[in-house]
Amino acid sequence: KGPLLEAESKSREEFETGVENGDDIDAIVQHLGFEPAATVRKNRRVYEVREYDVTLDAVDGVGEFVEVERETDGDIEPVREGAYRVLRDLGLNPDEQQRTSYLGMLLNDANE
Repeated sequence: KGPLLEAESKSREEFETGVENGDDIDAIVQHLGFEPAATVRKNRRVYEVREYDVTLDAVDGVGEFVEVERETDGDIEPVREGAYRVLRDLGLNPDEQQRTSYLGMLLNDANE
């Protein structure tokens, strides 16, 4: 994932690709000298609400979270406002965002 694009959300440019064999990629990365920092285990359910993906994550050792997102190549502002409307319709407060990644939360808990 790239850097955050704005302060109001976790919007960022992402580049993803499929792999045929995750174990092979894991072996290559470890051979290059990288070591796993932690393992994030989650149960994820994805729904479509209007034009947004609403993701419900139950993350082992961390808690439960909701993410609302939609891809855009244009202005982020109207997309963010639409995501906030979806959150409010679900009875959630958009101002109560968790901006730390699941990995970051796991590592923070391990260091405390």
